[in-house]
Amino acid sequence: RPEFALCLNEEHVLFYHVYVNVTRTWFVGRVSILKTSTVAP
Repeated sequence: RPEFALCLNEEHVLFYHVYVNVTRTWFVGRVSILKTSTVAP
């Protein structure tokens, strides 16, 4: 059914956005921690 596929697709898009945001936040945090530890060991 098209409406079911659309709903599933929207859920996947939402999950993808959450995953990308979490990954980006984690990556930025790691990079800043690495920079801090490199500048001031």
